[in-house]
Amino acid sequence: MATSTIKEFLDAAASSGRFIIDPRERRKAQEIIRFWTAELITRGVNDWALPALARPQLQSAEPKRESAADAREQVPAGVAGSDEELVRSRAIVRISASARQWRESTDDGWLLQGDALREAERYVRDDDDIRALVDASRIAETQRSRRKIGILSTLVIVLLVFAGVVTYLLVRAVENQREIEQTLGAEQETSDAKDDLNKQLQESLNDQAKEALERQDQLDSRMAALQDVAKLLHRLRDQGQVNADEIPTILRPFVAALDQPPSLAPVAVDQFMRGYDSGFLQTSLVRNRSQAGAIGTFTIPLPSLTAAGRETAYEGGRPLPSINFSVVLDTVRRMPVFSAVNLQRSKIVSVERPIGTFQVDPRVPEQAQLSPEAFAGTDLDRGRLVNARDIAWGDAFSDDPESAGRIAFGVTNVMTNVTPRYPAFNRGPWVGFERYAREQFSEKSDRIIIFTGPIFGADDPTIDGMRVPQQFWKVLIASDPSSPGRLIVEGYVVPQDGGSMPAPFSPEAYRTRLAAIERLAKLDFGEMVRAADIASPSTARLAIPATQTGKDLVALLVQAQGADAEARASAMTQLMAAIRDLQGHESDLRPLADAIPSIAKSFASLGPEAQINMLTLLAAIPKTRWDSESWIDIKATARRALADAAAALGGCADTSQACTLMAGLKPKLDWSLASGRTILVRFAGLRRNDVKATDDKLKMLGWDIAAEDRTALAGGFNEVRYPDNEEDRRAAEVLAADLRALGRSSVRATKASGPAKSLEVWLSI
Repeated sequence: MATSTIKEFLDAAASSGRFIIDPRERRKAQEIIRFWTAELITRGVNDWALPALARPQLQSAEPKRESAADAREQVPAGVAGSDEELVRSRAIVRISASARQWRESTDDGWLLQGDALREAERYVRDDDDIRALVDASRIAETQRSRRKIGILSTLVIVLLVFAGVVTYLLVRAVENQREIEQTLGAEQETSDAKDDLNKQLQESLNDQAKEALERQDQLDSRMAALQDVAKLLHRLRDQGQVNADEIPTILRPFVAALDQPPSLAPVAVDQFMRGYDSGFLQTSLVRNRSQAGAIGTFTIPLPSLTAAGRETAYEGGRPLPSINFSVVLDTVRRMPVFSAVNLQRSKIVSVERPIGTFQVDPRVPEQAQLSPEAFAGTDLDRGRLVNARDIAWGDAFSDDPESAGRIAFGVTNVMTNVTPRYPAFNRGPWVGFERYAREQFSEKSDRIIIFTGPIFGADDPTIDGMRVPQQFWKVLIASDPSSPGRLIVEGYVVPQDGGSMPAPFSPEAYRTRLAAIERLAKLDFGEMVRAADIASPSTARLAIPATQTGKDLVALLVQAQGADAEARASAMTQLMAAIRDLQGHESDLRPLADAIPSIAKSFASLGPEAQINMLTLLAAIPKTRWDSESWIDIKATARRALADAAAALGGCADTSQACTLMAGLKPKLDWSLASGRTILVRFAGLRRNDVKATDDKLKMLGWDIAAEDRTALAGGFNEVRYPDNEEDRRAAEVLAADLRALGRSSVRATKASGPAKSLEVWLSI
């Protein structure tokens, strides 16, 4: 039925009320009107008001025609129903419409709950659709209630289980605590018992040690007396006052021992202590097949000392011979000037290091050599110039490693073969340096010569009376097996620094021109060796004009970071040699040192090898130079570059060569001065963000920024204030230089009152 037809029907039905007097009939008519009104609402007609039956016409039997609007307005109070009845009817229509929507759509969204459900329950007898909707709504509400009850029950169960677990854990914790206390009590009792036993044992050992020392003192005293008697009898015998037959038999071995000359090696091998052989290197004389088998030799003499060197050398530079090597001793420094080793690789035997100590060389007065006891408490190693494994070859050595070790270490563990070295260097790069010479230099050559020595610098530090060389050199010589009559020569200078973690030995990093070594070590290797150094294809590109200065070499930094590997290696070798050669020339070294960190600041843009090159160059500059007051701003620039480099490598958490070099550089550049110090920053006229950015960069350098405080009192100041002590003064000077390197060019260090290890930075426009 069309909507318009339903509307016409409802108007007519409402008007028909004038002719219906029976109340029951009028209610039925009203229900019909409600039904079709609900149908309209179901169809989406929401602007249609529920019409009421017109009042009946009681005056005339013939009905009067009225409009539908008049019919809706006429609601007889006594017959058609009251206002409450109209409200009730409208509620039924509204709920019935919802019921029909639910029935047709089967959507649970039309189901009722709460007050709406309770309202609908009042009309279940008036409309079947309402009754069905209410029944379905009750079922849904019951299901919801059950779900809620289920969820709540589950939560209660979970909470009960959780409470049970917590209770169990608490009980176990209490039991564990009780067990721990009991165990600790038992352990304490056991510990007390052990302490008592240890105390008793220690007292017993102390008593035994005391008795042993007393017996040893008695034996030493008797042995000293015996030696005195032997010396007296020896002197009397030589003076003819006592015949040899008159000396008691028990004393004759002691007197006879005084007749033996001092010796380093057992008598059985004393005959092999012939020292360095200048004619050791051999070369083939084969020019054609008719000369097959002909062998010639090179004569490589010991390097000559300068006139000044001969004055301080032991016996004018006379070499002290040993098995397969010799040393020349400096009596002022009390250490070897150089050593010379003959090494034949094909005959090397294995050696085991025996238990033993270093001994003075009996051939030299004790005052002309370092004492073994001088190293006690110095944190220095007794560094040997000649390695025992380099000389363990030839007829003096058997195939028994233990026996060979006693001989090899016996002749090298003497103080005339010792120089003071820092442990990190002696047990790190130096080991690699020796291994390279023994195994990798001119690998196809069987016989090689190894010259080794310290470089005595004017600024070498003194530790407990010993001057510690900061650099060591080696010159390696071999005959070229592929080219008869040709020598192969390589020279190296390696620095040592007590405050650094040195990088592993690298031939490319430390290769040095022979002429530079001669100037540094004040030696003359002779024309043949120099000519071989210059003529060798592997070293020809390493030649550095003697007149070239540090300023001239700044341009080589570009090559050291270039793409050409050969040019890069050549530039690095020249730069490393220049840094070593210019140690004493401030005006020449400073421009080069100033340029290195400037390039290193762009570390992230460099390739991996160029990064290593920049760090290697920085590491080659000795700490004594970095500590110079005139270098503090260069040091600050280098510190800044190092921090940027670490950031570029992601904080340097690995053990790559670059990170190892940086770890060794930090002590040189005084990174430790920031440790344990608190920095307070006070500023005026500056933006806090700018100050914060500066502080972040200082933190990369290790400084601990405790607070930043804006205060008008900082106006006009640009300084680092430090308390009156030397360590804080040094730290303040470095911090001020760091600020200058960050663009605060006017910052200076100023002494002020305050607690130790606390610095104040005052900054303003």
